[in-house]
Amino acid sequence: MKIVSCGGNYLLNVGPTGEGLIPEESVNIIAEAGQWVQRNAESIYGASASPFAELPFGYCTLKGRKLYVHVRDWPKNGTILLPGLRSTIDTGYFLTDKNVTVKASSIADGVAVKLPAKPLDSPITVLVLELKDNIKVDSSIVRPGGRRQDRLEFPRR
Repeated sequence: MKIVSCGGNYLLNVGPTGEGLIPEESVNIIAEAGQWVQRNAESIYGASASPFAELPFGYCTLKGRKLYVHVRDWPKNGTILLPGLRSTIDTGYFLTDKNVTVKASSIADGVAVKLPAKPLDSPITVLVLELKDNIKVDSSIVRPGGRRQDRLEFPRR
């Protein structure tokens, strides 16, 4: 998901053994990943990169007025923050169970989203936030330990 949220594509680097067989462990991992992708395809295919530089809990993708929030690390306090988000949330629900909704509140730093006690999917749960208008993110918001969101940083060599 991180690759898609950064606007990239991913190739699997799987090759056969000397006997021409794909290792069973690789087959199992690819099958599990494929099942997750099928459940969450809407948040991946045709989606654009995240409007946020970095999120401590996971990743985001965007498609039209739908913000797909990929929660990898479920928060202990049950709340995630989307720093600098200035868009109004029309509705919020989970991609694998649209009947489970969430409450989103505008706060000074962005939007806080209250999640259920436990994830709805594994290894990443996808939350859909439908926006009333096109997305607006204040890129000048900096969180403690975070980075400015309007600046690209490259690792030093």
